[in-house]
Amino acid sequence: MSTEKLSFDGKGQNPIELNNENDLSIIAKKDSNTVIYQLVDSGENNNIKIHLEEGSTITLFTYNNGRENFLSNLDVTLDENSEFVLYNLINKDNKTEINQVININGINANAKINNYLISTERQKIKHKAYIYHNIKQTNSSIQNYCIAKDESEIYCDNNTTIISGAKGSAAYQKTKGMLVGNKSNIEVNPNLYIDEYDVMAGHGATIGSMSKEELFYLMSRGLSKERAEHLAVVSLVNPLLDQITLEHFKERIVRDLEEKLK
Repeated sequence: MSTEKLSFDGKGQNPIELNNENDLSIIAKKDSNTVIYQLVDSGENNNIKIHLEEGSTITLFTYNNGRENFLSNLDVTLDENSEFVLYNLINKDNKTEINQVININGINANAKINNYLISTERQKIKHKAYIYHNIKQTNSSIQNYCIAKDESEIYCDNNTTIISGAKGSAAYQKTKGMLVGNKSNIEVNPNLYIDEYDVMAGHGATIGSMSKEELFYLMSRGLSKERAEHLAVVSLVNPLLDQITLEHFKERIVRDLEEKLK
């Protein structure tokens, strides 16, 4: 499969919609601002390479909902004063592997990675993120929202590196996971590799089942146990839905989640 090369200067159609275009090389031109919605519901691989030039911004929404075993590779490079924001939703039925590599090469650049990982039945999701602060005064965050149901498994391996000399940089990692069922599992491996003193960095993870008190409260309002659990799960995804301005893209996600989590 040949790689499709795209270049955005912020003057054309915005937002951009990409459907099942799974091998992409994207350049954001200087000072441009682009919003991209990518739907992937077929194919076994999704490869995206992005270069943000000085002062540019890309907000990328990706929704992966195919039925094949799936490998997703994202490679992003940021120049000075650029910003990359990712909202990535995985809602698949089979084995999924996600690799995200972010190189922050310009001063005042910012990378925000938001992953929403949903697994059911016996599905396995393996997520690896690598962020490199290669220069001073850069910022990054990794936020993972994980939902494991039935006998499924999710593994998150978060890695952030701040090299010597990258003074004034900040890096944060957060994972929130919900287990639905006694046989589901979520594992998190947060790693901060810091070779500079003058930085701010931290990580945290919260994983657990819905509390008995929350469940009792919702059921006392006339909801079944299954419906109460469904509402709790959807509440984790609501921050993503709130960011989506493309209505038919949002409606597709809501419809698919209703089907998968019922």
